[in-house]
Amino acid sequence: MDSSASAELLSRFMRTYGSPNQIQFDPWEILENVYSHSHGIRDLLAFDFENCRYILSFGAQFLTNWPTSLEVQRAYGERRSKRDLKIVQVEPRFSLTASRADSWIPVRPGTEGLLALGIASVMVRERLYDEEFIDRFTSKFEDWTDQRGEKVEGFRTAILRRFRLEDISDKTGVPLKTLIETAKEFSSSERALAIADYNLFFHKDGFFQASAIHALNALGGFIDKPGGVVRQRKAPLKALPEPQVDEIAKKALSQPRLDWPVKSSRAGTLGGNPYEINCLMLSPQALPSSYPFYRNFERVLEKTPFVVSFQPYQDASLDYVDLVLPDTTFFEKWQMREVSSLSMKTVVGVGQPVVEPLQSSRPFEDVILSLAKKMGGPMASNFPWPTHQEVLRDQLSGLYEAERGSIFIPPPDEVQLKILEEQGWRFPRRDSLDAFLKDIFEKGGWQDPVYHFNLRTATYQNIQRKFEFLAPVQDQNQETEPEDAEFPFQLILYDLPFTPTDSGGNMPVFQQTLGFQFESEWKIWVEVNPTTAEKLQVRDRDPVWVESPSGKIRTVARVFPGLAPGLLAMPLGKEEVFPPEKKLSDKNSPLRLTREGGDLRDGSVSQRTVRVKIYKTGG
Repeated sequence: MDSSASAELLSRFMRTYGSPNQIQFDPWEILENVYSHSHGIRDLLAFDFENCRYILSFGAQFLTNWPTSLEVQRAYGERRSKRDLKIVQVEPRFSLTASRADSWIPVRPGTEGLLALGIASVMVRERLYDEEFIDRFTSKFEDWTDQRGEKVEGFRTAILRRFRLEDISDKTGVPLKTLIETAKEFSSSERALAIADYNLFFHKDGFFQASAIHALNALGGFIDKPGGVVRQRKAPLKALPEPQVDEIAKKALSQPRLDWPVKSSRAGTLGGNPYEINCLMLSPQALPSSYPFYRNFERVLEKTPFVVSFQPYQDASLDYVDLVLPDTTFFEKWQMREVSSLSMKTVVGVGQPVVEPLQSSRPFEDVILSLAKKMGGPMASNFPWPTHQEVLRDQLSGLYEAERGSIFIPPPDEVQLKILEEQGWRFPRRDSLDAFLKDIFEKGGWQDPVYHFNLRTATYQNIQRKFEFLAPVQDQNQETEPEDAEFPFQLILYDLPFTPTDSGGNMPVFQQTLGFQFESEWKIWVEVNPTTAEKLQVRDRDPVWVESPSGKIRTVARVFPGLAPGLLAMPLGKEEVFPPEKKLSDKNSPLRLTREGGDLRDGSVSQRTVRVKIYKTGG
């Protein structure tokens, strides 16, 4: 779904109707929990790749899979041409991002956060951290006293008392020398970043792992400074007028929200407590193909009397759908998107249709507008716009009225604009709103490249206006699966390069193009270390079964040296399309191998590593 116009329109519809259940699975949402604790900000923070000189990435596929990958690739190319950027990639599998790094540090799955604590331990023990930044802009680094007057262990004490570097080296599989050298390199850089990927949250204790990684940025003093962690200024889009909500809707909105269908495997409310779902509307990007709780969601679909889907492409949920109202593709509709908060630049992209919609498809947003009008009453009065294009006009008028930014201009002029705006100059306004809208749709968007550092009110919004350390716990960050004679291998599930994190696995273009590096278009595969393959007498392209305690799938083996012996890997982000009679749980997805358990809301999910066995199909 579009990140601004469509989301706000749907939110308005649900609020006016009186339902609190606008639920969206956004894998990046769970990364916000870390920043909420440490900064008091319920939003993603951004990274200044353009001015960074050292990137310590813990599994983050920032060159291929981030919402801002093109921006990062541009910065990567500029820095590489100047030979002043070093990238260290920490992850169990040799990914495309790892292949572009200066150094790849293989780590045991689920111990990335423990390695970050080891690096932090070196920085604390040898006083390699930024003492001035720690003193001025952080809290709970030293021991502190809580509201009851009891002394609480701070981050520094916990690091020194609880963690031995030798133990961390043994548990992570990273040589002690590599750990120490990485810590010294990171701390000695004037402009460095430590980056955690959202995939850590699909491991047990992922919140603590990501917190440990982000703590490195505070130790180095790499927050709110060039080349470090920053916070994007939001685009000044005009908010839609506040909807008028009647008493019936207000009462309904006071009911508890049903987050459990998409954020937990706990299905206690399926019996109708606190209430049952009577109608389910699946927006065009309702669930990504890597969605972890599809078994629970299948039960929801089975029990819901009426299900409407706006999916423009076939997917496995169609078996449960009563009505399909296919959305148009991005070539056939008006649209607007704000750049992800992961970008430090403020950008709004706009687009207009270039071809007529095929068949009877209609833009999802126009269907919502038509539905509201036909319902009458407050629903109709709260949606006065005839089309989605008119909604965009209202929202984009905020950019016209703002005293900042400009419509897209060529890159050389963008640099000049940034210099001028920093000195107080403003881009000339268009003569009228119509002229502005005409120009913005022709040029494709609006931008504000200027960023102001040292704004503590923007970077820290907790009470103290400081970074708040979270003291590590002794048994956290240790998800190495126990040895199992029946299931001797640890399976890693990873996102394919260049796949969006919110949808796309069922799109024909992705089915055809993804997997080109393994020549496995339209199919999934399992990656096997050459030593493991030889031991099992499995050759490249052999058909195999991969089985876990939760299920099994048939696939093909691809011999891949970028894994340690004892590890297997399978890609997410693809769906093998089945006939309509196949159920959601019958799709040939690696998620069938995962355990059904956990809750994204309390960090107890553990679904990116699982114990499995692999054997030839025999035919």
